[in-house]
Amino acid sequence: MGRMRGWVSILVIIVLSACVGVQSTQLVFDNPDTQKINSCTVIDNPGRYELTTNITNGGGTRISQSCIEIRSGNVVLDGNGHTIDGRGNSHTTAIQINTSSNNDVRISDMTITNWHKGIAFQHGTIGKIEDINASSNVYGISIEDIHLVITTNSRLENNLVGIKTSDGSVHLKLWGNTVVNNNVDRI
Repeated sequence: MGRMRGWVSILVIIVLSACVGVQSTQLVFDNPDTQKINSCTVIDNPGRYELTTNITNGGGTRISQSCIEIRSGNVVLDGNGHTIDGRGNSHTTAIQINTSSNNDVRISDMTITNWHKGIAFQHGTIGKIEDINASSNVYGISIEDIHLVITTNSRLENNLVGIKTSDGSVHLKLWGNTVVNNNVDRI
């Protein structure tokens, strides 16, 4: 009986080791469904996207244009701690979300600086903004004619206006954010 327990224990250890090995191997490889972004672009398909580098000097964005424009719902854009740095041009936007339907768009984990609008949610989008540092913009975050946007754990500082909303925005949920040293700190 003692020998049988010994073999069972060894077998359990081998199986657990194999499971741990498989799991850690899966964590090492990139998710094949994640699209990599290293410059200004248009996102017009659902999916997961992530920045792989900083975008500097506006990434070539012209006046009245956006660096990253999201035209599709069901999009996750993960900044991986990178920065999207503009040139301070009038009427430029770091990330513009403008979809035709109420679909989920999530923006997270990045610094956005030196833009007219840091992040602009427009026209019916349901979205979430989290872990964003928006500074030295005219508007850190602009929310216009939106059904629901949730902003959490973000820092909006040294902007002209921290968060701008329009009268057509129905629900805006803010928690865990720091809004300081903007010329206008209130919504």
